[in-house]
Amino acid sequence: MVAQALVSLALIGKDNEPLYLRDFIPASEDDAATDAAANSSSVDDDPFGFMPCLENESCLRNHFIIHASLDAFEEQLALKQQQSSSSSSSNSHDSYMGLLCPIEELRVYGYMTKTGVKIIAMLEDTLDFYQFQRESSGQSREAELKSLFAKIHVLFVEYTLNPFAKLKGKIQSKRFNDGVERHVKLFNGQK
Repeated sequence: MVAQALVSLALIGKDNEPLYLRDFIPASEDDAATDAAANSSSVDDDPFGFMPCLENESCLRNHFIIHASLDAFEEQLALKQQQSSSSSSSNSHDSYMGLLCPIEELRVYGYMTKTGVKIIAMLEDTLDFYQFQRESSGQSREAELKSLFAKIHVLFVEYTLNPFAKLKGKIQSKRFNDGVERHVKLFNGQK
């Protein structure tokens, strides 16, 4: 079992508009969520979106967490800019923002592209904070997360290079979605 599984991913535009929101249900919960969604009578019964999400959708709860983490993202960005202005030897190419905030059983991490697009990942944490600090897997998991962010960034660049892609608005590309799903499954240790 993976100590930290990615459960939701978001790409947020320069002006804080959502470009891509997606939840990833771990394999063990996939069948239960599908059954629960099939048993729900209709979307009209749940006008606020709190019921289990269908495939390729993001739950309202995760929307709230992502929205709340944008404030922490801005704080981290201001802190990084302040640190880079005070030290001339700072690495200005580091786009990884690190842990933005822990919320309930989730840890929210961020990455920012040079064009101002924010990539936010929510990881479900099965370890408590002190246990996570003692585990040596914490450092390697963070390295894997940095690599995942870089791969998602490459997919986003490839998407924007398409002359028919909408640069503003929701990303609607099967190739982008399949690439994200493939990388997240590898990150979560699924096949």
